[in-house]
Amino acid sequence: MAYGVKYRLIFSDLLGNGKKVEILQDGYTGDVLPMIGTGNPVEIEWEGDDDFYNPIIGSSCTINLLVTDDVTYDDFFRGNEEEYRVKIYYDRGLMESFQDRVEAYQTNAGYFESPYCISDTLLQNNTISSDFTKRVLNDGGTIDNETCIVKSITDSKTYDWQTLWEGFLYLDTYSEALASTPYAISITALDGLGLLDVENTRSLNQNYNPTSLSDNLGEWYFVSEMLQKFNQDDTATNERQLYWAGDIQYDGTSIPPRIWSIYSNIDSKNNFLDEKKVLENILRKSNSRIFHAFGDWYVVPNSLYLDDVFSGQYYDRSVFKNALSNGQNEMIKFQVFSIGNNRDFEGNATKNVTRRLKNDLQPIDNDLSIEYLSPIKKVILNSNLETYSKIKGSYTPGFGFTFGLLGYSLVYGTVGYYDYIASNNQCYRVQNRASNSSSRATAIRNVGFAKYKSFEGFEVFNFSFDYLFDSDVTTNFEYKFWYSVKAVEGTTDPGDTLYYNESDNNFSQSIVYNEVIVNNINDLKIWQSVKKTLPETQPFTYMREIIVTIYLPYANTSTGYNHFYIDNLEVNNTDFELKTKELTSSITQNKGLKDYDLIPNEEITNQFLEGVFVQVPKPYLDIDDDIKIAQQILNDYRNYVPRYEGTGYGLRKKPITPIDKLYMNFENFKDEQGSMIDTLKYNVKNNESEFVAHTPNNDPDIEVTQQIRETYR
Repeated sequence: MAYGVKYRLIFSDLLGNGKKVEILQDGYTGDVLPMIGTGNPVEIEWEGDDDFYNPIIGSSCTINLLVTDDVTYDDFFRGNEEEYRVKIYYDRGLMESFQDRVEAYQTNAGYFESPYCISDTLLQNNTISSDFTKRVLNDGGTIDNETCIVKSITDSKTYDWQTLWEGFLYLDTYSEALASTPYAISITALDGLGLLDVENTRSLNQNYNPTSLSDNLGEWYFVSEMLQKFNQDDTATNERQLYWAGDIQYDGTSIPPRIWSIYSNIDSKNNFLDEKKVLENILRKSNSRIFHAFGDWYVVPNSLYLDDVFSGQYYDRSVFKNALSNGQNEMIKFQVFSIGNNRDFEGNATKNVTRRLKNDLQPIDNDLSIEYLSPIKKVILNSNLETYSKIKGSYTPGFGFTFGLLGYSLVYGTVGYYDYIASNNQCYRVQNRASNSSSRATAIRNVGFAKYKSFEGFEVFNFSFDYLFDSDVTTNFEYKFWYSVKAVEGTTDPGDTLYYNESDNNFSQSIVYNEVIVNNINDLKIWQSVKKTLPETQPFTYMREIIVTIYLPYANTSTGYNHFYIDNLEVNNTDFELKTKELTSSITQNKGLKDYDLIPNEEITNQFLEGVFVQVPKPYLDIDDDIKIAQQILNDYRNYVPRYEGTGYGLRKKPITPIDKLYMNFENFKDEQGSMIDTLKYNVKNNESEFVAHTPNNDPDIEVTQQIRETYR
């Protein structure tokens, strides 16, 4: 996509700070047309949840315009999805320009103690002379005295436009007055997070191998995969970034803190989850939240969101309280990753996140209030483990996964969006057929597996797949195909190999080709199933490899035959398997209870790929994440949780966003730390911010008792 600016509106807020709105259209190359704003031309809203552990904070932008006899606009609601892009800019001052250079991502990002020292030294606005000075310095030159430049030119204010927000017009939310000109219209744009659940295409590699530590880049990579579709257009020079605070992500050398979980990607029936749910699952495992601000994406912890300088001293709250009260800012470290075509680690960055009421944000409307959320005694974390027994590489309906290692081996057919699909959105289709009834050419088979629990004892396995013959034949036909099931016992090396015989429901030492016949016209062009349970008397007590191979079909006549379809090839371990896991964490005081739904816990203990046994390290793969989440929630709720709500008037050029932490700094009331913004509505013209923010408790961990209850089939 190549977007061109079609409409532009430049205005100032009540402090005289410049703001700009642009609407871009895909493929547009014409003149930039004017827009006329109402008294409230732009509002940006980050809409959080009452439950501030909700991992996704989506944002929207509402643009209110006037239609006059001379100024009209496109019928935006007639446009295609992502045809129109909206960008909101603010004028960056000299202080912020200097601050950004210090904080920019690099090997060792810089720090400064207080932004107020900078503001006392540098002018707030850019001018022609300051722009000239900046260009000279950037080119490696020197300037003796800037006042000499001012005397030689007619100086005036200039703009240094920086992105505040961007998104796509959401075409279902367009309204206009039924009146003569001038009349108002209102259009809404979304940042994209709220649209992940309605996207038809998937940018994720759904079959990513969760046990391959050498290839697994960590959570940031998969988040960036989803965000890529909302990146800059292909002509942009300023690619957007993903800023990640909290757990150290992959940087080219380190192993990520938690590897990709296949359970982040499918539900209990093996259907693919939409990308919004996948994103929620990934972030819930680290108790994090994501939002959009300043054109980039930010992931920050819901708890333990502290400056490293202070976190080590938090046993003494007065250290933190005195520092913030005296004007010291809080600097949060981020790892930065590109989210364009060249997704990679870019470097480290720091961000000044402290915003003080009333130094930076002046309370107005007399509506500032504080609510104290009741303490809780117990946190219950629930995991649905319906897919816990699935064997990777052979469980997925729809064939939406990538093929190869731990996937499927495809020989003759192809995967696609065909007229006949048993489930999900894709299936496997074969046009070839065997030349004679004795041919056994492989059409498809599953490749190996990784079991998410040790194979121990006499467990029960079953396999299943769906098939369909697409044929226009009417009489005298007989279609056949064959399948084999190979089972391999293994400890540290492959052991005995046996083959399933459907006719006597037993195992054989030599390969068995189980035959399936279709000769009834009523069985054509409809999906049918093969589902079998392997004998319980199988002599296996350790890991085993189970490979289902389906061979090319045979037709006694070529007349009418079109295609052969396969879908939903899977192997299951169904005996004595976990259905749910419940972690109950409690403390001695309080009375309240909180439920928290999680994706299943990874208990990958080993991996077996056709002939190769691999032991996977354990530290990443247990319930530790869930215990940490419960600990953090109980830490926050050990006492009453302060939650602030109010409206403030911005006193700085740079707008407030959810990156910032609000510090209550009044003569008669000073909080002990900054509060995290959960919901924010920013009136750009009036420079007003309505906010809801809570204060996490980052005291040393409270003592917690853990109990795990497992439910089996």
